[in-house]
Amino acid sequence: MDDIHEFENKTDEEIVELVPQDKEFFGALIRRYEGKLTRYVRRIGGGTKEAVEDVVQNIFIKVYVNLKSFRRGQKFSSWLYGIAHNECIDYWRRNKRHNSISLDENTELASVLATDENIEEDLFKKEERAAVQKILSRLPIKFKEVLVLRYLEDKDYQEISDILKKPVSTVGTLIHRAKAQLKKLVKDT
Repeated sequence: MDDIHEFENKTDEEIVELVPQDKEFFGALIRRYEGKLTRYVRRIGGGTKEAVEDVVQNIFIKVYVNLKSFRRGQKFSSWLYGIAHNECIDYWRRNKRHNSISLDENTELASVLATDENIEEDLFKKEERAAVQKILSRLPIKFKEVLVLRYLEDKDYQEISDILKKPVSTVGTLIHRAKAQLKKLVKDT
C-alpha cells in the first residue's frame, strides 16, 4: 500500500481511488482543498468565520458520503466545487439572508475585472471602501459566483460549466453580464 505521506505526488483522482483502501487518504484531500474552499465560500457568501467553517465542514462531509458517485475521468476539483456551490446555495436558503462578499477579497476582484473600460479605476474613484462593499453586495449571487470562480479561483469556462451545471456558452454570457452589471452599479453610485 502507498505511504500516506506520498500524496503530494498523486493527482486528486489517484487519491480518490485510494480512499476506500485507507480513509487517511481523505485527509490528504481535506488538506489539499480546505484553504481553497474556505476562500471560495467566504468570497461567494461572506458571513462569519464560524458560518464559513460550518459550510466548509458540511462540504467535506458531503464529499465523503458521496465519494462513490465521483466518476473516473471527471475532474475532481470541478466535482468538489459543484458540491461546494450546492452547499452554499443550501446554506443561504436555510438562513434566508443575502451575504456580502468580503471587501478585502474584492480589491483583487476589482483589479482583475479591469477591462477596456477600467472598472478598477471607477471603483477606486469612489474613495469610500464602504461604498465599494455596498456595490459588490448588490450583485446577484449568480453574478458574484461566476466572477469569483473565474477571476479569484482561476477556473476556466469548462470548469465553471461543470461546477454550475450550465453550458459553457451560458457561463460566458453570465460573466459578460456580471461585468456589465458591476460597471453599471459603479456608475450609478
